[in-house]
Amino acid sequence: MNLKSSYIAGFQTQRDFLRVRGGDALRFLQGMWTSDLKIAASQAPATCGSYLLGIKGRPVAPAQILCLSERDFVIGVPAGWGEKTREALDRYIVADDVELGLENTWSAWTLLDDSDLSEERIAPRVQIDASKLFRASPVGERSWLLPVARLSGGHLEAWLTADCPPPQFVTLSPADITVRRIDAGVAEWGKDFGEDSLILEFPFSDEISFHKGCYIGQEVVARGTYRGQVPKVFARFEADAPLKEGAFVYRSDDSEKPIGKITSAVAARGLGQIRLRDLEGATLLAEGVQGGRCSIIKLDLLHTKVTE
Repeated sequence: MNLKSSYIAGFQTQRDFLRVRGGDALRFLQGMWTSDLKIAASQAPATCGSYLLGIKGRPVAPAQILCLSERDFVIGVPAGWGEKTREALDRYIVADDVELGLENTWSAWTLLDDSDLSEERIAPRVQIDASKLFRASPVGERSWLLPVARLSGGHLEAWLTADCPPPQFVTLSPADITVRRIDAGVAEWGKDFGEDSLILEFPFSDEISFHKGCYIGQEVVARGTYRGQVPKVFARFEADAPLKEGAFVYRSDDSEKPIGKITSAVAARGLGQIRLRDLEGATLLAEGVQGGRCSIIKLDLLHTKVTE
């Protein structure tokens, strides 16, 4: 797969990059990240989404991981989180043959190619052990095109060196990006979820292996999975009037105690979290941009499906 001259839409993605190399790189990373990197390594070059968790099951950082071989990985995390991620990984390196460091030689670009992305142009999705895995393609000597497929089936991420200029595209505004995220039910790090979030409250099941060996935070994930209990869930809201980001959500019969919060919104649609136990028989209200409260007329629960 190669970069085209232009795509229908896109924007620059702010990322920090880490490079992990060495004879123990695969074994080490397999014990740290939520996705099954052995599968990626067996089909390298390949890419998958993943999460680095703390011991309480809360995320240190989300990542897109590019597996070049069993000995060589590139990890892209949100900008500003590279050093924290490096420190979190480094504290677990004892006698491992692993070299770990920041390597910001790439720029990252989100490209949306929905108009003409045929099955022949994108490598087929490999669904094994609940891991969303795609083959990555080189587009230069050290540049890569990564099928991501979060915002749409034609959602790509290009990691490009300075000698590989980005293609042309219509630049999406922040509001346009939020609309696409709401449509796809995609949570944004630092806005919809963060270090205090519980991973199972969000729709991240494609990036969590429920069957591989131990990784940091797995005990919390397993307990929540097999008990089937999460207190809050990520959801998509639609109201009868424009919603306000940061607005609380209430039951109409208890307008003083919030049961949820809108974290992303454009016009009358938004994303946020809602407490499950308070939903039964509820009519929901939320604060609107014009003041006062508007009615929630549609609610879609988007969290990771766990055992009932």
